[in-house]
Amino acid sequence: MSVLVLLLLCAVTFNRSFCCHDRDRTLLLIFKQGVVDPSNRLSSWSSTNQHCCEWQGVICDPYTSRVQQLDLQNYNYMESGSESLKGEINLSSLLALEFLEELDLSRNDFERINTPSINTSVVSRTLLPANISLLHHLDLSQNMHNLRVDNLHYWLSQLPSLTYLDLSGIHLPCEMKWVQSLALLPLEALYLRDCNLTSSILSMAHANFSSLLYVDLSLNDFTYGLPNWLFNLSNDLSNLQLGHCSLRGPFPDLSGYRKLQNLDLSSNKLKGSIPDWLGQRDGLIGLDLSNNSFQSSIPSNLLNASSLAILNISFNDLSGTLPKNLDLDQRHFEILDLSHNSISGDISNMLLDGGYILMSFNKFKGRLPRISEHVIALELAHNSFSGSLSSLLCDPDPRNKYMLVYLDISNNYLVEELPECWSSWASLSYIYLGNNQMVGQVPPRMGSSFSHLRALDLQNNGFSGHVPSTFCHCTSLVFINLEGNNFSGNIPSWPQNISVCEAEIQSIYRHFSSPAL
Repeated sequence: MSVLVLLLLCAVTFNRSFCCHDRDRTLLLIFKQGVVDPSNRLSSWSSTNQHCCEWQGVICDPYTSRVQQLDLQNYNYMESGSESLKGEINLSSLLALEFLEELDLSRNDFERINTPSINTSVVSRTLLPANISLLHHLDLSQNMHNLRVDNLHYWLSQLPSLTYLDLSGIHLPCEMKWVQSLALLPLEALYLRDCNLTSSILSMAHANFSSLLYVDLSLNDFTYGLPNWLFNLSNDLSNLQLGHCSLRGPFPDLSGYRKLQNLDLSSNKLKGSIPDWLGQRDGLIGLDLSNNSFQSSIPSNLLNASSLAILNISFNDLSGTLPKNLDLDQRHFEILDLSHNSISGDISNMLLDGGYILMSFNKFKGRLPRISEHVIALELAHNSFSGSLSSLLCDPDPRNKYMLVYLDISNNYLVEELPECWSSWASLSYIYLGNNQMVGQVPPRMGSSFSHLRALDLQNNGFSGHVPSTFCHCTSLVFINLEGNNFSGNIPSWPQNISVCEAEIQSIYRHFSSPAL
């Protein structure tokens, strides 16, 4: 009866069940004893404030008022004057919260994880029997002070319900006991990014990770190969991150994972061909193979894969032409990055559709291709495109509202004058047309069409005449480069916030009379 009265009193007094269990409150205060809190984030955590369900980061069950979640992630960790918590993580006290399901201490500056011995700990009387923890989500990642972990294998063995574990950024012990404990958990998501791991640490002959769906082992050292168990995960594996892992040799055989949605093998030392089986994965959404040494041509089925939204194969040694059956106007990429390869061919009859189309530093030729209204950034610099800019910009569909913000076609062989058809491209903020062979005057309409223009680069062409005064109305303009042309007349009064390099100013002065900056 007294318990019922207490619960009713809490509900009436506070209009919610803010009263929390004495045990939970005591354990949280024990955890706080080891925390250094320079920004006073945990000021509500006080013995004088009995209602721990109101404390910062504490989330309780609305019916039982037992602590279910503890979220102390530092959401402002990138800002100056960070609110990072420091000191020690007393994990024993937190794991003794018998109804705790989610624990997030990420992006702070903790120095050590401590698990006091049950025999000597001040919380020993409240610790739970082994293997009954309800914790299923644990995130200790990105603690900036090279967080040290003691007894990792011990406390992993106390978490039989754990399905999500993120220890990214923690340098883990160079012994295998903790890995064996890890293999016994029902993990679905495992993030061990930048954990100082090597092939030998993870080289278990037998490990059962049959429930894993998401794996991130990026920024570790697998010079001597990937651990064998990585090739025997669940057939339902959907996300595999192995970027920056010093992988060598041919493309690893991951063909058994038919439900892959995202695969990252970027910034390794892989070579050979990109396998055809990647294009046969109907559910593949994101693929990053950038910064390797892949050769040969791009598999035609990969570029035509209907589900693929993000493809980055930049900075490789790929050659050949784009597949003849490629139908980019029927494919919408969020990101298509083919830059820094040796891909060639005439793509003037293509309609490029996507958010970010990056094809710089290749050997494409012919007229410029057309783009859809969905393209936000288009990079075609350092190729061999020729002809007029009109083939790209003019005759757009008047029914479409074009979203192009960033345009870089510098270092090609474009000729003729700048077109007048800029009114359909009002979203443009960055225009780089330098190092081509264009001539004539800059049309005044170009200056009046862009209310958001921030950067304009026309260097090293053959432009002449006056620079239109309409550019003075581009109040967002912060950079302009006109050097290496044949302009004459007065320099317009640029917006006060514009930034022009000294070398560019001197070059402009040589071609203008009566400068008026």
